[in-house]
Amino acid sequence: MSRFVLPAGIDSWPEFRAAGLTQVGAFMAVAIWAHNANTGRVGKGTWRPYRSVGGCDVNRLVSAGLWIPAPDGAYDIPSMAMLRGTRGRRGAVFKLSRRLPDGVEAHRAGLPALGLWFLAASWSLTTDSPGYIPTAEALKLGKQKHIAALWDSKMWRVDEHGFHMAQGPLEWDPWWKLARDDERAPIPPQLRRAIYERDGWKCVKCGSTEHLALDHIYPWSKGGPDTAENLRVLCRTCNGAKGARIE
Repeated sequence: MSRFVLPAGIDSWPEFRAAGLTQVGAFMAVAIWAHNANTGRVGKGTWRPYRSVGGCDVNRLVSAGLWIPAPDGAYDIPSMAMLRGTRGRRGAVFKLSRRLPDGVEAHRAGLPALGLWFLAASWSLTTDSPGYIPTAEALKLGKQKHIAALWDSKMWRVDEHGFHMAQGPLEWDPWWKLARDDERAPIPPQLRRAIYERDGWKCVKCGSTEHLALDHIYPWSKGGPDTAENLRVLCRTCNGAKGARIE
């Protein structure tokens, strides 16, 4: 099953700091929906996968750069990889279930509390105890009412010093799983062959047919995806000369 990746440190990213908790909750809910629908755009009449998104300030999402106006009243939703770029270390991530923002618990907590859940989860990845948020840090990221909403909805469990992120009621599909993203998955063989055939089995820069490899136009290290639009054939010389630059 496809899972949305939440990296470390988004609580300090300017886009999320400018948006506010309600907008963070709305952005994440819609971004998870869009990710699992394999789209980066939501139409004017279809951006309510989370029923409370209508309560957020869309203008704040746009001004923060989290939603980008597109033709016909639609919005482009930047992927987490696009937003991250070179920020933040690769390593520990949370893989989030598509059911997280749709669950009864998330709706009971509400968008601001859901925004706190995402910020606190990402913050916890920068520590030695991912999934645990000390009370003092929770109060820096949100208010007591938001913390209480997460506790009441059973999205957080409390102990003497802080809160544990619950994993949801379904053992076979927990809300989150700890994973790593510093090792990339191989490009599927079918996609590799399609790119080579499209580019005529030669370097698109110099025309060489020797020592060929696939190159990410927008570098993978900066969040570039393994898609046909972002891949091309280069020879070893041209690929080495390009490095990790964005052309």
